[in-house]
Amino acid sequence: MFGSYTRTLNVVAGHARHLVAGSKNLTYVDPAEGLRLYYSYATVVAFESNRVLFVCQNIWSQTTACQLTRIERFARGRGISTDLGRLPYPAFVEVLADACKVHGVAAY
Repeated sequence: MFGSYTRTLNVVAGHARHLVAGSKNLTYVDPAEGLRLYYSYATVVAFESNRVLFVCQNIWSQTTACQLTRIERFARGRGISTDLGRLPYPAFVEVLADACKVHGVAAY
């Protein structure tokens, strides 16, 4: 159901943006080796760092809640650890900023 098929949409900060299969507004970007950022529309709502998934608690809408679940399934299907659960927004933003620094990504 949530296969690994994606379609390249456009470019974000020099990196191809891919559409997650079965969704209209859920995309991801791989800005560095070992780092994947998931976007709901233009907002980062989850990311993978070194094969571990970090997901923000839903503070947006029912649509985003469905997208967060889709991200978790998509990651699990690729063997990515999803054991951390969902992080409160302030903690998520802090961990995301740290991961971007570690991977040498200036902005997201």
